[in-house]
Amino acid sequence: MNISKELKEVMVTLRLSGIVATLPDRISYAVSKKLSHEEFLEMIFFDEREKRQARLLNTKMKKAGVDANIESYSWDTTTVYDRSLARKLFSLAFVEAHSSVLIFGPTGVGKTFLAKHLAFACLKAGYSVTFARADKLFKHLRLSAIDGTYERTIGSYLRPDILIIDDFGIKEMTREEAGEFYEIILE
Repeated sequence: MNISKELKEVMVTLRLSGIVATLPDRISYAVSKKLSHEEFLEMIFFDEREKRQARLLNTKMKKAGVDANIESYSWDTTTVYDRSLARKLFSLAFVEAHSSVLIFGPTGVGKTFLAKHLAFACLKAGYSVTFARADKLFKHLRLSAIDGTYERTIGSYLRPDILIIDDFGIKEMTREEAGEFYEIILE
């Protein structure tokens, strides 16, 4: 079923792109299933809400520095780790408890992979997240101290509900970096 050009223009003007994308199929479905007007409206507005939520999540993922293609965590891996502890992490109880989580181990075992999946789970649960590599975070803070934007920059790392610092401890920290890290941890 096709929708009129005028109706499409109205939906675009009202920013109902989720409905625009699904309306022809939804009309056909509603007719075939003899849905009531209320059921039909509910269905198309759910489509709109889903599209908006997906777009918002994608935007949050990009802002947080989390890969947009991470959709689910695979428990089928040859890496040996405490699966019950990992499941506990994915319950996100540590966020509500305002606890820190430290994931450590040798190179290549999946620490970053796990951290990004945790970030994704937090974003889906409505928390704000920033994911930063330690070297880039400290460089960003060092440059902001030079250009006079240090307070704003460190605030951007402290503002989110969850701050994930990846590749921490790979290289020795300078005295300034240790001080900056201490300031972040205190907050």
